[in-house]
Amino acid sequence: MGQQRYQTDKSILLVYKNMAKAKNTPGTIQNNNANETAHYKLMTYGIIIGLAGVFGRFVQDSSLASGIANVLLLIGSVVCIKAVLNILK
Repeated sequence: MGQQRYQTDKSILLVYKNMAKAKNTPGTIQNNNANETAHYKLMTYGIIIGLAGVFGRFVQDSSLASGIANVLLLIGSVVCIKAVLNILK
């Protein structure tokens, strides 16, 4: 039992050492692009545009207002999707 545990601990230690080496190798790229504020600003603008489109859908005064609201909603959705894909990239 003790010998098996020693082998398991040794293999876990080996994995941690390899992970530490992989982090410090010059060939690895560590890009922390997701924390840039520009992505979240873009997402906020998209949400604001989309909400304007949603509120415009409730006006229902004319088909022109409804069309403008649909376009605003579509633009806001595209902007938000673009921001999310930039974060994931």
